[in-house]
Formats: sequence, structure tokens, C-alpha cells
Amino acid sequence: RCRRVRPRGQPHNDHQSAMRAALLLLLAPLHAQQRRTINDVVSTRPKYSINDVVSRKQSRGRPRVGIAYTRNEVTAGPNGHTEEHHVFELRNAVLSALSVKRAAPALPVALFTDLSAAEVKAAARRLLNDTSHRRVFDYVLPNAQFKPRNEQEARLLKGGGDAVVLRRRQKLRSRLGRLLNLAGKPFDLTLFVDDDTYFCPSPEQKCERYGCSSPDRPLVRVLRHLYATRKVYDVRATVFARDAKEGVLQNEAKRCVWSRAADRGFSATLEAQCLERAATRRSACGGAQGGAMAVSAGDRSRQFVRDWVDAYLRHWTKQATRLGAGKYDEREARTFASDQGPLLDVAQTRCKEEESTKPKWKLGALPRTMNVRDADAAPDCRNSVFGPVLFLHQKKYVRGGSIPEAVQRLDGVCRRVNRPLHDGGLSWKNKTKPPFECGWMSPRGAPAGTPLL
Repeated sequence: RCRRVRPRGQPHNDHQSAMRAALLLLLAPLHAQQRRTINDVVSTRPKYSINDVVSRKQSRGRPRVGIAYTRNEVTAGPNGHTEEHHVFELRNAVLSALSVKRAAPALPVALFTDLSAAEVKAAARRLLNDTSHRRVFDYVLPNAQFKPRNEQEARLLKGGGDAVVLRRRQKLRSRLGRLLNLAGKPFDLTLFVDDDTYFCPSPEQKCERYGCSSPDRPLVRVLRHLYATRKVYDVRATVFARDAKEGVLQNEAKRCVWSRAADRGFSATLEAQCLERAATRRSACGGAQGGAMAVSAGDRSRQFVRDWVDAYLRHWTKQATRLGAGKYDEREARTFASDQGPLLDVAQTRCKEEESTKPKWKLGALPRTMNVRDADAAPDCRNSVFGPVLFLHQKKYVRGGSIPEAVQRLDGVCRRVNRPLHDGGLSWKNKTKPPFECGWMSPRGAPAGTPLL
């Protein structure tokens, strides 16, 4: 076949030239750009692609809503540099983050740690080897380190001692880093959770890995509500009713949920709305469980972190004599370095100030479905779980076995607790009368035996 040669000086065909140029433009990026996973990036870029979980609109900026973990002081021990130790330390965090990706694949997940992004990636790959996921952490962020401000704090955190005392100091530093990370929020609304949590698959639909859209999942629906009302409360957690006044407020919230569930059904979103209504936007005074906290970005939440850190250091500086005494038993190990007492002190101080000063920050309540501590407890009027359990929080549930074995075991726990009450479950599914009667099921001021709403 003879090849047709264009005579010298004859112009190109404009249509063919345009098609050739367009084809080159389309193909060029495929060869110029290398494929990268998100774990190759240490979250130092000035802008991120926003996730469409809360806002349906696509725009530029950091993700609006996400989950965050802290696993720090990993490299502190003698074996801190080995990959086996990294796998051991990250096991629970990887399991919990995997459950997030199964419950709501579009939610971004961040990890605060003293490991590098490459070390996290290698450990996570080994742990996820027998699963369908290759990565679970979208952002690997440096752990915040507290710098002692005086000699007392320096002795508390950096002094010498035997192996037991050094382990205590390491635990204090780890807890301080966790508190400080609350101020380093990677998202506009960040749900900080402990690594001994497990997010239950959606009980409403049989969603495969990407089988149903994220906005239809219960976890995403309640996070969308918390994001929309993030200006009401700067921090939310599972709050405690330590006096009669706090108990009355919680019962009012339950009465609100019960009266409205006939039209809307039980859900974490409805409970969150009723908690806000009952508290009339006041800050909680009874303290909270710090294992799950929804934190809004801003100066007010940073002030909350500063207040909590100051109270924490005041509390444990007073215990410095015990720290150096060499006494350490298993009972003390379970409560040593706890931050619950200082958090209660901060909440009560904040409530006393609220009458005379402009609120610096407000502590609100999370729905109980977002932090179920005991899935084996019998349902009752006090510990009511309105709607499907969104995540469990207890070491005994996540302990033991490989990642696939733990997933299978914990999915079974989720199925059990998310059965209706009459079927032995823990969650309130519909408005059918439960096997017990509560005072808050009646209208305010009516006796408990009156017809239910």
C-alpha cells in the first residue's frame, strides 16, 4: 500500500489537527501523573476535596465532618521502632477505623500518632491483609506533645524512676497528647473516639461495601445534624446526671423522644434534637464520658481543651507523691491518669460561670446510641437506647482474634443489640409498648398509668 504524502507547503487538515491535539491532551495526564494513595500524604496540603457526606454541594476546602483517633507514645518503649510493635499498637485503631469505612465509606478518618505515615501504612496493610480493604486512615497527623510550663509539671512528666514509674509517666503523656489533639481538629466537626470502639453496620439496609448511598446511613444522618447545629454546642459527649436537676433534663429529653417517635421513629438524630430542646442550650454540668466527643472547630473549643488540660495537670500534680512512691497495683492501673474527674471539675466550673459571664464554651450531650458502653445490660428506663446502636465502646468487645475474626464477632454483637426490645435486643425500634413502663412515657405532670402519647 502506498503511503500518501502531503506536498510541501500544503496546510494541515484543521479537523484532523484539532482531533489529534485533543487526544494528546487527554492522554498526557495519564502518563505524567503517578497513582498515589491517601496514606502517602501526611495531610500537609493547603486544600482538600470536601466530602459530600454532610453537604451535597461540591466545593473546595477541608473536609467538613470526619472521625479521628489518637494512638501515641508508640515509639516510647524499647521495641517502639519495630513493625511488630506497630502492628500490636495499631490493631484496635485499625479495627475501629475499618468499621467506620463499612458503616459509612465516604466519611474520612484521621489518626494522630507519633508514627510516620509510611509506618502506619505498613502496619495497617498487614492487619488488613485478609480483608477487602487496603487502607482505613485517610489522614495521618502528628501527635501533639505537651511542653511542661513549670518545674512541677516537668517532674511529673519527664522525671526518672523504675520501670513502673516510667510507665506511669508515659501514660500521663499519652493522655495529655490525646487531650491536646482535640484542639488540632482536621475537620470542621470531628468525632473523636477511643480505639476500643466499633461502629455497627447499618441495620436498616443490607449495604455492601458501597451498596447504598452515604446520606441514607444512620451514622451520617446524625453527623449531618451535629454539623448543622455545631454553633449550639462546641463539644458534645455522653453526659452524666449527677444531681436531680440533670436527671430531670434527661427525662424531659426522653419524654420528647417518646412523644415524637410515633411520627418519625426512633433515631439518634431525634434524640439529639430532644436533648438540645430539654437543655435549652445550656452547658451540661454533670461531667461526661470522654471516649467519644464531637468537637467543633473554633476558638471556643480550643479554650475548652486548655481548661481541661489545666484541670488535668492540677489534679495529677497533686498526686505526684503517689507517682514516686513505687506503689502500683491492678486496681490503680485501671484508673491511673484518668481524665474523667478533671472533666467533671471543668464542667461544674463552667456552669457556675455561666450565670455571670458570657459562655466561653458549651458542653452538650451526644445521643446514647453513639457510645454504648455495655451491650450486655438489660434495657430499662434509665439506660434507653433510642434507635439503632451506632457504635460500641468497650475493650472486652474488641479484644482478641484477627481483624476478620473480630469483625465477625462484633457484627454478631451489633445484630444482637439492634434487635427489638421484645426480641431480646437493646435498641428501641418502634412505638410498640416495651416490656416495662417509664414515667417519662406520660405527658409532663400526668401519672405513669395514663395512656401513652
